[in-house]
Amino acid sequence: MQISDEGLKVTAPLRLPFEALEEALLQRGRWILTRLSAWQQSQARMLAPADLLACGLPVPLFGKPHAVVYEASLKKGFINTDTQSIHLPCAAPHNNGLDSGTTPCQNNASRALEKLLRPLALQTFQQQAERLRSRASLPHYTVHLSSAKCRWGSCNCRRELRLNWRLVFYSRAIIEYVVAHEMAHLLEMNHSARFWATVEQLAPDYLRAHQYLSDKNPEKVPLYQAAD
Repeated sequence: MQISDEGLKVTAPLRLPFEALEEALLQRGRWILTRLSAWQQSQARMLAPADLLACGLPVPLFGKPHAVVYEASLKKGFINTDTQSIHLPCAAPHNNGLDSGTTPCQNNASRALEKLLRPLALQTFQQQAERLRSRASLPHYTVHLSSAKCRWGSCNCRRELRLNWRLVFYSRAIIEYVVAHEMAHLLEMNHSARFWATVEQLAPDYLRAHQYLSDKNPEKVPLYQAAD
């Protein structure tokens, strides 16, 4: 059972009798309603990157608010850590309201932001993975970026860790958990007790981050950030 903007999505084996599926839904009815309500409340505190920029709101970089400065004369964007600002090489997007649709200027700003942050995301994830690797005996792996709409990360049989670049909007504690989660799959390609024990070995405080991300939409940016 998965909650998203589309509501409740249920995946079940084809051989499962409909009566058994109906019973499972009834048994978890309270959980479903609670999670749907929590998801709706959480989404009210998140915006798509283009909308965030159009509203002139700060961008959370590693959980800390960064003001966005637009300089069309720039050849490439950059991040000023001293002033906690992000400088984008494009014109400022106009705020025509969230219901008016995304404008080309908003799209340009959103693409410029992504182009600037993706290399930083990859470097951060690689460094985090190397730090965690010292805490457990893990096989060789490679780190890649993803733009998944509903997943923060994945690990396949080729030992490729794919991590959503939008994690750079979250605190380093959140990033550590997601990286640890996918690295644990290098040993356990499941979510068994042994898997979660490996996650805990890599990131002892993982549970708080796991719960925090449970109602976050990978396609959107949080308007505020939970404390580390």
